[in-house]
Amino acid sequence: MTKSILIIEDEHVIGDALSERLKSEGYNVTWETDATVGIEKALSQKPNLIILDLVLPGKDGVSFLNDLRADDAYGASANVLILTNLSSESALEIAKSHGVKHYLIKTNWRLTEVVARVHEIIG
Repeated sequence: MTKSILIIEDEHVIGDALSERLKSEGYNVTWETDATVGIEKALSQKPNLIILDLVLPGKDGVSFLNDLRADDAYGASANVLILTNLSSESALEIAKSHGVKHYLIKTNWRLTEVVARVHEIIG
């Protein structure tokens, strides 16, 4: 069975690159630029992994995490990989408090590293 990934990223260059590369790796990928639509997709599709930016227009990534974790059936244990420009200790602590174990800073990663992390998380 094909593993699924939901990307919530408003930067089109990054979202496009991630989506295309992960599709080429055999994953079923959905990409949203809006966290409000993203939470609806996450709870209805129940992807194996959510790649989430924290800085988004409208509803931000932290609000998305609050909504996600409030869902006991899926969201409380959903795999989330944060991919953001926020490198502050407080942002990392917020992510950890929401059960996020995987946190990458956009300026410090390469696409191959993100793909390797995805393989590590969901196979």
